Amino acid sequence: MIEGEPGTGKELAARAIHDLGQHNANPFIPLDLDGLHDREMGAALDAIRDEKHATVYIDEIADLSFEAQARLIHLVRRSEHARLIVATQHDLDKKVIEGQFRRDLFYRLNVVRLTLPSLSDRSEDIADLAKAFLIRARDQGLPAKQLDQSALDAFLTYHWPGNVRELENIIFRLCVLSPDNLITSK
Repeated sequence: MIEGEPGTGKELAARAIHDLGQHNANPFIPLDLDGLHDREMGAALDAIRDEKHATVYIDEIADLSFEAQARLIHLVRRSEHARLIVATQHDLDKKVIEGQFRRDLFYRLNVVRLTLPSLSDRSEDIADLAKAFLIRARDQGLPAKQLDQSALDAFLTYHWPGNVRELENIIFRLCVLSPDNLITSK
């Protein structure tokens, strides 16, 4: 179970867990169950039921209806060989106490809990993340860019309400819009 504010990189963490695992050659299946009717959600869950050694990622697990939660419990029981990683921005402990999340599902999912802090709480990661996003932008066909120290210093003083996602978007925007190969704070 991965917890954290929106944009903190919960799906990136789930992909890293998959990529570093012994079954990383098997599928990583992100399921977006938000807005699906229970029948559609059931079909999506049934489709991955028989995947062997796949990693199934479900974002915002707290938003599932009780019926969807029951289907998920059934899937977890029947899919002994798939790894399930769920994420939420909500306090599931509190939702269980308030009767808004199934206790039995909570205890099935709460095996290993990872909490991702906001980007402003881990400013030591900003430079490495920015460099990684510059590489990703280049690999996706955008012009190769570099950040000078003044740009990194500006990033370190910013609050980052959009967290890692906001940093990634700004890096991509700078790669598209900056006329120079070296990005400065000016």
